[in-house]
Amino acid sequence: RACRPPAGVALRAFARAGAGARAGVAASRAMASSSHPWEGLFRLADADGDGRVSGGEAVAFLRRSGLSQQALASVWTFADEDEVGFLTPRQFYAALRLIGLAQSLKGVALTAPMARPVIAESVEAPAPTLEGVEVPPLRSETEWALRAEQMEQYSALFASLDDDGDGRVSGAEMVPIMTRWGLPQTVNRQVWDLADGDADGYLDEHGVCVALCLLEGAKRGRELPASLPASLAEPGAA
Repeated sequence: RACRPPAGVALRAFARAGAGARAGVAASRAMASSSHPWEGLFRLADADGDGRVSGGEAVAFLRRSGLSQQALASVWTFADEDEVGFLTPRQFYAALRLIGLAQSLKGVALTAPMARPVIAESVEAPAPTLEGVEVPPLRSETEWALRAEQMEQYSALFASLDDDGDGRVSGAEMVPIMTRWGLPQTVNRQVWDLADGDADGYLDEHGVCVALCLLEGAKRGRELPASLPASLAEPGAA
């Protein structure tokens, strides 16, 4: 059984691979129909066609995400669950979901409590954005949706924002995470108003999840709803 290198070694591998990687995967290559929407992406990443994605191949492809080397190293560490130094198609799809999650965190470190439910597919993660590559949707985005399990995915982020530990986040505490999205202030205000349903000036954990869901959609060009859809209402709410 091959042993996984220490995290520092994994990070150096990502750093070195950029220089030794092939000139780049042709993003315009046609993606044939497949059983998984992202199978075409796997074939693009699997440059040598051996049915698995090595560390070097992962770097050459996933660097399109614009994430830091440290973030990519974390994604690799969590996705390479078998500790063999390459990704199977299933693990590659998990890595893409983790890329989407890491991008949505806007610089907040990806942690194991965040990664595990995404890998297990018990929660949904934002679709990744890859420069020069169209990422097929895994599901229809015609309706805003926030599954109850997604609150677990963001619990670690909520805890990091709740500096005073009072179980809620004020506007001042939420500002740093919202401004990282680079959206107009009018959009941030609309997101806050939608998430702060009782207009008390604070968001609980569910409210933060709603805000992150709306920010993600707005960043990807979706028009914000005029009022909070029932699909985003707190579980158990009438």
